Amino acid sequence: MNSFLVLFYPLLMLVFYNVDSSNETEEHLRVTRTSYRIVNKELIVQALFSDSIWYKDSVGITQLSELHPTISGSFDTLHSITVGYRFVDMRRNWVYEYRNLSDTAEIVKKFSKADSIGMTGGWNFFRTASIKFDSLRFVCDTTVNGIGYTKYLFVQNFQGKLFSSEALAQCNRKGTIFLLDVGLSNEIGCPVVKGISYKRDYSFPVSSVEIEHISNVFPDSIRRIFSAWKKNVALHPVQ
Repeated sequence: MNSFLVLFYPLLMLVFYNVDSSNETEEHLRVTRTSYRIVNKELIVQALFSDSIWYKDSVGITQLSELHPTISGSFDTLHSITVGYRFVDMRRNWVYEYRNLSDTAEIVKKFSKADSIGMTGGWNFFRTASIKFDSLRFVCDTTVNGIGYTKYLFVQNFQGKLFSSEALAQCNRKGTIFLLDVGLSNEIGCPVVKGISYKRDYSFPVSSVEIEHISNVFPDSIRRIFSAWKKNVALHPVQ
């Protein structure tokens, strides 16, 4: 299996945990997933894609992306293209999918949480899986791009294989539903928002996934979409 899918696999498929969702704060976030490889003794990005998330009062919208190949020089890379958007009403456990992020977009598909097992792409508000980890140890408090994190190292066990891994947690975001792994976050006591997997000897990173907080204020265009898609829920209930 491609290392991009193997390492942090339960986080990349994507990373998802649902807790009490009564917070009415507007949240715009971005989840970025990256895989790396060595080419001519240099570390390069093999695949990179990001999905935006908008969330307020138990209602969320997630961008849906797919990876497509791009030829760059003598090797292939993968880039993401947007293929749609998913609207999730967490109180009703109903899901609606659209092709475009627009207040006039038409529903492409609708289903309930009970039918969401095969749901792929984007942020899955219903997933509760956790990775297997061992030897968790605190390293330090650190700052990256002006943001404070608590850094931990641990060993990840995936399908019987062990990988050296790093987790960055944000203790000032306790209570958020947006975290990479519930078990790891509970053990640390703060939401894990960035994970990096390395070669077993830490010689170079193999894959990473990060939740980035963008804003607590929606633009008017997103508010119009929330309003229109909420009306669609009332007009077109999931049967």
